[in-house]
Amino acid sequence: MVTKPVKPDFDTLAASIADLRDARAKLNTDRNAIGGRIREILDTPPAKSDLKDAMRRVIERYAEAWNKPLTEQLQPLKSGATLDDFVSRHASLGRNTDAIGDNGWFALIAPAMLAGVDQFVDQLDWPEGLPAEERAQRLAKLQTELAQVQSKIEAIDRQFSEIGANPVRPAEAII
Repeated sequence: MVTKPVKPDFDTLAASIADLRDARAKLNTDRNAIGGRIREILDTPPAKSDLKDAMRRVIERYAEAWNKPLTEQLQPLKSGATLDDFVSRHASLGRNTDAIGDNGWFALIAPAMLAGVDQFVDQLDWPEGLPAEERAQRLAKLQTELAQVQSKIEAIDRQFSEIGANPVRPAEAII
């Protein structure tokens, strides 16, 4: 029976574990750096053009809600109600903004709001911002990098599992 000296094998194993821990620590640092770059992109405000588009979409949804009540209020005119009755019934709402909204008169505000979006956004003190398409491309690239780093970390963790060692140095372990 041939026996190998235990000490050299143990030294090799200990050095291997140390190398794996160093490689994992470097990958973890890389992963954190990618996460920081992702956070920077997510924290960058949208470009003015994207802000304008979002505001228009909100106003269009307002208009959908606002148009129905006004259309309903106009229906009696189709059935023979007089314009004078219509005017007297709705003119009295002028002092009550809730009633104005409930009766659909805000529908007439939507076109003016849509027309004013560009002017409003252009006068804002707004940073350069990041266009949505560029934001999506940068995030996709970073997500790919992150997945590659995470895959390498998982491969190292499998090696640790196979040799029965902890991937985190005992002195750095959080208990």
